[in-house]
Amino acid sequence: MPAMKFTTGAVVGFAVGYYLGTRAAPEHRARIDETAQRIAANEQVQSMLEATEPHRTAARSILSGTLRLTSRGLRAAGTAGTGRT
Repeated sequence: MPAMKFTTGAVVGFAVGYYLGTRAAPEHRARIDETAQRIAANEQVQSMLEATEPHRTAARSILSGTLRLTSRGLRAAGTAGTGRT
């Protein structure tokens, strides 16, 4: 199973990176969009998304908390020693 996770992540990462990094013509981008929609509609992909939802939800929660703490820390660091609160 770990190999499948890596392969799936690598494929998705490559596709997203290619999509965001490309300066493709509108026709090419339309082809990429159609392929992405076909992949997203695939039953195996839907099954994988459903199976991993608890993990993705937990990761979002952790990241959200981390970002809040980081933001709070940066604000505190920006006001340290200035007399502002």
